Amino acid sequence: MTLQLPSEIVVERFLPTARAMLATELADSGLSQQAIATKLGISQAAVSKYLSGEQNGDPRFADNERMQATIARIATGIADGSMGDYEALAELLELIRAFEDRGPICAVHEEEMPALKGMGCDLCVRGPDNRAEAERDVLRDVQQAVRLFANDPVVVDHIPNVGTNIGMALPDADGPADVAAVPGRVHAMGGRANVPADPEFGASEHVATAVRAVMAVDPNRRAAVNLKTSDDLLAAVETAGLMTASFDASYENRAERLRTVASKGDSVPAVLYHEGAFGIEPITYILGETATDAVETARDVLGSIPDRRDSTGQHRTARHDSTGRRDVTAAERCLYSLSRGGLSHGKRTRRQATTVPTQPRSRYANWSTTSPRGGTTIWSRRTRTRLPSPVPSVTTPSTTSSAANRTRPNSRCRR
Repeated sequence: MTLQLPSEIVVERFLPTARAMLATELADSGLSQQAIATKLGISQAAVSKYLSGEQNGDPRFADNERMQATIARIATGIADGSMGDYEALAELLELIRAFEDRGPICAVHEEEMPALKGMGCDLCVRGPDNRAEAERDVLRDVQQAVRLFANDPVVVDHIPNVGTNIGMALPDADGPADVAAVPGRVHAMGGRANVPADPEFGASEHVATAVRAVMAVDPNRRAAVNLKTSDDLLAAVETAGLMTASFDASYENRAERLRTVASKGDSVPAVLYHEGAFGIEPITYILGETATDAVETARDVLGSIPDRRDSTGQHRTARHDSTGRRDVTAAERCLYSLSRGGLSHGKRTRRQATTVPTQPRSRYANWSTTSPRGGTTIWSRRTRTRLPSPVPSVTTPSTTSSAANRTRPNSRCRR
């Protein structure tokens, strides 16, 4: 962290630039270097450096039109005696105040203190701003919550197709612009939660609607995270002892319906969910007093759900019967049928149910299948039709080939 006061910028950047510009203007008016040094309260050597161009100051101040006009006015007043020291000082102080209010001094200050960038800092002019401090606290909390969410692999399977967002509202939130969230939402990509950008205000609509509706009933519940509604999630929420409430999924008058649902009972439910509708994905909102609180609750709930992945990291979608034997899913039957040239649409064909194919040697090689009764059938890879069974033949060993393959003991000896 770099801590620098605006007054340091005035002394180190603004004042040398103003002196260099005044020295040049007064020299053009015919004053000697010694007279200029006396008026500006500096040495004659410093005036010489200003006039020689060795010290021209900061161009961000020197190129400013208002500063150029102010310096020209002060130099003219000093040269003809129409402006005293008091009036010249008042002109410079007025210019400094203007530059501290989102002007060049403010820009230089943001460069020296990166923490001030994008905050609309106006400490120099109006003093501490309680709302600005509240905005910083909300953004900081949402950023921490997003980091916790994205770094936990357990959340990936529960991110909706439309994406997850984590939002938190200001204490006096008046609209979606007062709710901080992630622009573009958090999406599951490559087995991880992908965060496209840093949180900012006005980046969410649906989460902001839910948060503001709940705040109308309980002002302390200012944050929420949305997940994909599932039986596993609702069961885990019930096991955790969290109060839940469901609402209609349609977007029309959703804020009013959420307020009605949240106001039922002695306290606001910790979880609000809907089961979707035509074109609307089922969504669950987990509420909290802060964004970090909501994400921590979500992580605890999701962490209690049994893992649905096998040793390869894939979801275990196949079912098991009472004997523990694995039952083939429809998707696997479809892939099996397509790879073996059988019927499509995932239907189990007679050939698939009664035969065990062997691996073909090449793309167009034929393959054979063996039925439970012991019969063997040859299938054509190219035409996918049954071929006639070959007639078994008895091959007698060839004495010629055996003699040819026999190694002569003295074949390498010189005759």
